[in-house]
Amino acid sequence: MKCFTIICALAAAMLLSGCVSDPWMKDVSVRLPATSFDNQDEQIRIGYLARYLADADARARLESRVLETEYVRQWDAVDHSTFTSMSADLAVGQFGSAAGDALGASVLVLGMLSGDGSLKHISQAFMPDEFDGKPLRTSEEVRGALMTMMDRRLQSVAGALSAKLACFYGCESSNRIYRMVLGGQVLASRYPYLPEQFLVAVNIGEVEAVTSTDPISALVGFPVKWKTQQGNSASVRMFDKPALLTRGALEIARDSNGFVSPVGWRSMDHTTIGTQIIATLYASPQLIWGAQRGLPNRIFYNGHAYGFISNGRPEFVNKRLSVPLLPVTGPALDTKR
Repeated sequence: MKCFTIICALAAAMLLSGCVSDPWMKDVSVRLPATSFDNQDEQIRIGYLARYLADADARARLESRVLETEYVRQWDAVDHSTFTSMSADLAVGQFGSAAGDALGASVLVLGMLSGDGSLKHISQAFMPDEFDGKPLRTSEEVRGALMTMMDRRLQSVAGALSAKLACFYGCESSNRIYRMVLGGQVLASRYPYLPEQFLVAVNIGEVEAVTSTDPISALVGFPVKWKTQQGNSASVRMFDKPALLTRGALEIARDSNGFVSPVGWRSMDHTTIGTQIIATLYASPQLIWGAQRGLPNRIFYNGHAYGFISNGRPEFVNKRLSVPLLPVTGPALDTKR
């Protein structure tokens, strides 16, 4: 028995040693530098935008408290009728309740809710009434514009990394997979883990027109005409499994929402390079991305990185994270900050 125990202990130690020596494992285990963040209005604003990372109770309270923020009050000075309409909905129990059609739980949510009513990943896109100088009249036009925007942003990121980017699956649709090929020793010196290539899945969900009772324009700082559905609806995910890149046919999974991803591949979202790519792609007031993964959990919006540990109160977003953006250039990455 004693000998068996020693053998088990040695086997466990070898497994742990293997994990620690794995560059990918070491990289994703690094804690992002964080500072405290206690601006309550900003906590409620970012928490509301990423509210499906919060548990169900905290989310309900966020949907009520968002009206108390200075962002909405300042917007009211421009459009008093919208604020009055939102306040009226709140007064009759529709705003932020199960009956509310703008913010409530009856709205279709893209993603699978966990036991506490939260999502592991969230993303969303917000669009004005035009793109590239052309009016956006239908949801199909909006989804097409969003895919064009995301494609340009990916191309800009690839340029910053001196990488080659090519779409190879679903390239005429709103659910695509790209391959990014990296190169050069310069990059290798900057990142703890750097694969030669990896896959990028871009999925844009259904789009809906913004209602007059929705405070989103006040919170993002520009008139929003369209948005993707609540939950995880403007998603970029990265996957790296080098052994499968050249071995056999690539298998693509498609979920009930039409979102595509490579089967059985390892996520790269929380590696150092993956974190920088996501932060740069979502460095816009039109895009938000968040995940209950990593150290700590993180949210990227408009060039800023936010963190949280637990998700059980309205002010759950309580950290600022230090994530340098990639040095992208060109109009594709212009923001309205």
